[in-house]
Amino acid sequence: MIGKDKEAARIGLAAHTAVLHTLISRGLEVLQPLGDHLRYDLAYYLEETGELVRIQCKAGRYDHNKGCIFFKNFNRSGGGGKRRGYVGDAEYFGVYCSELNKVYLVPVDIATYASEVSLRFDHPKNNQEKKIIWARDYEI
Repeated sequence: MIGKDKEAARIGLAAHTAVLHTLISRGLEVLQPLGDHLRYDLAYYLEETGELVRIQCKAGRYDHNKGCIFFKNFNRSGGGGKRRGYVGDAEYFGVYCSELNKVYLVPVDIATYASEVSLRFDHPKNNQEKKIIWARDYEI
């Protein structure tokens, strides 16, 4: 890999590894699919119900001016094609923010109306409270 692609792959691997480590440290038995053809990166079973919980790992970026972590809630098929969300393909985004060294487990259907999700730390300057997704509610 060269340049930008190599950096993107490194960032993605760091996010994947951080989410995996956090889930395992919480006592979950985490599964990793072979290959990259599935629309999720990790999974675990809920012992009570036998349900498979699928997780798509994402790297979040922290914007200290806005007091938020941002991450994309889609991918592009074939690299540059149409945007495709994850509803129905995964239950959660596992979001790792390297600037804060924190991991968040965010339901994929939480903000399907936007192409980027923001997890907020600070109260907005305009005191808006509606449609805010608080980071503290999803930290694991």
